[in-house]
Amino acid sequence: MADKSELLYLPQPASSLIIRSGAHSSLIARGRKEAAALVVSIHQGPTFITARVLHELITRTIFAVSDDERRQNLNLALLILRPTSLTMVATDGHRLSFVEKTNERISGVRVVKQVLIPLLPLQELHQLLLDPSVETVLFVEEDDTLTFHVGQRAISWAKPTENFPDYESVMTKETQDIAKFVTVRACELSAAIQSVYQNDFRRFVIRLRLDQNMLCITGSSDFIGEYEETIGTSYTADAVEAAFNANYLHEFIEALGDQGNVRLSLKTMLALEIEPEENVSGYRWRYLCCCMRIHSAYLLLPMDFTTSVSARVLQSLIIGADFWKLNEYERYELEEESSLLVMKRESITIVIREGIRLYLHEAENEYKEGFVGEHQILIPHGSMRFIQQLLAGSDAEYVELAENDCGFRFRIGNRTHAWAKDPIGERRYDAVIPPMDFTSSMSSKSFNAFINLTFFAVPKEDSRYTLDGALLVLRNETLTMVATDGYRLTFAEMTNDLTDRIVGEKRIIIAHKILLEIMHLLSISQTHRVEFAENEAAYSCRIGDQILSWVKPTMKFPDYDAVLLDEKAKIAVVQADELRDAILCACGPSGWNQVRDFAMIIRQGELIVVCESAKDEKREKSIGALYAGEPLTIKLVTSNILGFLDALGGTHSVSLAFKDGQSAMEMRTEGFNPNYRWRYLVMPRKSS
Repeated sequence: MADKSELLYLPQPASSLIIRSGAHSSLIARGRKEAAALVVSIHQGPTFITARVLHELITRTIFAVSDDERRQNLNLALLILRPTSLTMVATDGHRLSFVEKTNERISGVRVVKQVLIPLLPLQELHQLLLDPSVETVLFVEEDDTLTFHVGQRAISWAKPTENFPDYESVMTKETQDIAKFVTVRACELSAAIQSVYQNDFRRFVIRLRLDQNMLCITGSSDFIGEYEETIGTSYTADAVEAAFNANYLHEFIEALGDQGNVRLSLKTMLALEIEPEENVSGYRWRYLCCCMRIHSAYLLLPMDFTTSVSARVLQSLIIGADFWKLNEYERYELEEESSLLVMKRESITIVIREGIRLYLHEAENEYKEGFVGEHQILIPHGSMRFIQQLLAGSDAEYVELAENDCGFRFRIGNRTHAWAKDPIGERRYDAVIPPMDFTSSMSSKSFNAFINLTFFAVPKEDSRYTLDGALLVLRNETLTMVATDGYRLTFAEMTNDLTDRIVGEKRIIIAHKILLEIMHLLSISQTHRVEFAENEAAYSCRIGDQILSWVKPTMKFPDYDAVLLDEKAKIAVVQADELRDAILCACGPSGWNQVRDFAMIIRQGELIVVCESAKDEKREKSIGALYAGEPLTIKLVTSNILGFLDALGGTHSVSLAFKDGQSAMEMRTEGFNPNYRWRYLVMPRKSS
């Protein structure tokens, strides 16, 4: 109702009341007889229309009225009154609904009348006609006002001045030859459109394709790809396809119901006409819908089905995937990720990705005969969930698969589902096909020791792409792991304690968050072996029955060999526990994190730790050292030294190698483990 309403009391014995709001009014009288008498006394030339017929006309056209009030000639419906028939037409410029009721005598109509009803009064009239006690509707036309009287209520509006579009020029004439048409059952058409529409209504696109003996109804979106329902027909002409707004077809289907047959006519690629068969009530309904442009990517999706898998096996694999056990938030996080279906002659495997972790579900391939090669299909999680729904609602024994350079297609019974390949997306972290050919390995004990010796030097900033991780180098004779944050570098090397032969050299960069996950798995796993696989885009690591996968970084790891010191460096040997205690003692009660200046003075037989706090408090601590060279002073960062000593632990000897006080210092373990070589390089701090 409008902001301002006007109450008009009429001086009639019926004590009637008209509530007027803008161009609309409602008439309230004491009783039906009084209301009818009042209407006749006020208005001249009434027309009587059967309420049930008018309600049916509005139901079949109101959804096609434009809701844009700026398009005044489309924001209304046209009611045509003839002595023996009623017609109602509505269009929003993209679709048109035409309904005609013949053999209906209209009292009070001698010539053709055209009534334009705006959307708002049309909606109110539609609601009032739901009253089963109302059998007849009175319509009165005055010079500038149109009024419908429904029971004790009246709806009136100013007579529109706009001209309704020439709808007859766009409707197919009876004498025209319809080149492309087919007749199908309304219930089948309704079920197919409802199924396609409900599975993903966000793109609002449905395609109809007439082909040999079938009508294919297809929906497509970026989320689930392409989904198709097939209805058997007697169509034998050339194939033709057109796309339409899904809402337009969905609203028509809701108004149509599922009774009888409908005829679909597609003479050109401009519009589709749907006409239900005339029923015993004498209604004729014609619905026109303009075509939309078809996305070229979906036109090229494959249709040549060359591979089959058991529907039962595929359904059991999908149901067993951990994706369906995640909570709502976790499923939302995975919506844009993908799963991998790997089909071999002996087995079928689904790999579900949850962040960096992979879950494998494997079953025997029941269709081994004629199966050639290996197929890897990347399936978006939206498509995976959709395929599971199709399998649950189908009694098909097998699933057929097709693939080309543009995408993939699954056929399950009379339904198909397809999606386009995304070559750019396949390089993204969440869409990389994980490598599953594990050809390299090392003992879990050695790997865990490597991580403990190097993890503290791995930076935590994701923005430092070349440094955000540790480098693992696998060779047949030795295993090496290196980590650096640009200010320090830790290098650990050991002999390969497994008999598996490694061909060449494998270099694997493991990011900080991957190392954290590996540390967790190593702490709970009983396995003695860690296996690695790689392809052009990613790495995989298998620890027991758990698999992690991550994308390969695009940047190279720094050349660590260039910065390690050679054998010509000066050497001072100290005890690790004494050096650590000396640093903590010199830092004082305020702690090492309050130290402003930290230095080590090295001279014959002695190493002096000097710490200066932010309050200019200077403290020193001296320990014994095996050194016979010239005295020198080197300034360092306290946390860099303590990080290495904490990782080392125990009472081991440490060799301090350096060239001079302005160059990097290298810390080497003495007697730590005969199978390990551990070197730690730390850069000097610039003088303030």
